[in-house]
Order: sequence, then C-alpha cells, then structure tokens
Amino acid sequence: MAGRRNAKRIQRLQQSCSARQMETAHSTTRSPILRSNGMRNIQPKGCGFQVIVRRNYTSIYCHTFRKLKDAIKARNKIESENRLTTIDDHFWTYVDRSNGPESCWEWKGSTVKGYGRFNTARGYFLAHRYSYEAAFGPIPANTLIDHICFNHKCVNPKHLRPASNMQNNEHRHGPNRNNRSSGIRGVTWDKNRKQWSVKVMHCYHCYNAGRFNSLRDAEQAAINLRNKLMTFNDLDRTQPTTK
Repeated sequence: MAGRRNAKRIQRLQQSCSARQMETAHSTTRSPILRSNGMRNIQPKGCGFQVIVRRNYTSIYCHTFRKLKDAIKARNKIESENRLTTIDDHFWTYVDRSNGPESCWEWKGSTVKGYGRFNTARGYFLAHRYSYEAAFGPIPANTLIDHICFNHKCVNPKHLRPASNMQNNEHRHGPNRNNRSSGIRGVTWDKNRKQWSVKVMHCYHCYNAGRFNSLRDAEQAAINLRNKLMTFNDLDRTQPTTK
C-alpha cells in the first residue's frame, strides 16, 4: 500500500509540473557552452533542477529544487562560500582586456588556425564563439561568428556578430593571395590589354566590371560593384580608396 501511495504521489507531482518549466529545463541545456557556463553544476532531474557542487571530484553539496531560480541561487551561494572558480572565470584569465571595453580583447591562450582555443574538461571551444554565446545566448545552427574587427584572436562580444557563410566571405579585407599585381581586392593587371581588370566573385559567380587605365578608377569600380552585390562588406562602405 505504501508503495502505491508513493507512486501516486510521484505521478501527481509530475502532472503538477508546468509545461513551461519543463521547456525551461530542456532549452537551457541544449547548448554545450551554456551547460558549462550558465547551467554549470545544475542538471534537470524529473520536474526540478538538481544542484551538485564538487571539489576535487568530491561532492560537497547536492539538492534538488522545483524552480530554476532557486537552484541557481543555491549554486551561487555554495560556490561563493567555498570560493570555487567557475569555467567562465577561467576563460577570462586568458583574455587581455587592458585596452578598454571598445578595443580588441585578444586571446592569450592556445590557438588553432589563428583562432583562440579554449580547453575545458568537456572538450574545447573556439574562444570567440564561447565569448559570443556567453554574452548573447545560443548560436543558431549553421551560423558562423564574424569578426567585425578582422582580428581572429579578438573575443570582445562587441566585435562579433552572427553571419552565414556567404556573409562571412563578403566581410573581407585585402586582395586574394594570388593577386600580386595591384594589392587591391578585385583588381588585377591584364597583360594583354595593358589595363586594370575588375572582377568580383559572389555566390560562386564572377561579375566583370570592365577594364580601366587608372588603378584608382578600377578600385572604385570594384567597391561600387561589391556594394551593389553584397551586404556585409563593411570596409567598402567606410574606407575610401587607397590609390
């Protein structure tokens, strides 16, 4: 009889949980970065949230709460009392923010292909993606994080924005590596015609803007064509011609 009463009690408790609370429990654990930051030491359990705080692989606190805000409050209190270092605190120890809030915050840790790499017990994250997600929330699927400042080591959230692969390719500076004639994006020297040729690649199509005798005119034609085709080419819209 006691077992049946307990089973019915658990069933009533589960039914009393609102759909909104259950959605909160699942939505807050979708992102691996949020699991390691905002939901650290908290995991959904049944209709509530279980707080487990460990030190040196030993559990020093374990309790389950019905509301997420109560779980977060208890977690923060235990961490503060025991002076535990969070993964977020660990992340910012590798960042140089000495030049102010508007400047580039350069990553001082390890890198991969020029981008900062943040190693944790759950694997590694690209530092700029971790910083963006910690500041603004989960990154949509199939979305890149574009550096507005062109500094791949920068993790300042103000210098980061979501972008598609096409938009990320639009936001570039400088010529292609194989362009050794002009040093200007989209402008090359035509040996046969003895003129500057202007071509812009966009969405796997090559757009021809013609040939020019003046390098300055060719550069301006390339900028005008990119402004017509693209939306993320910030440098073309703010920087004047170089020649």
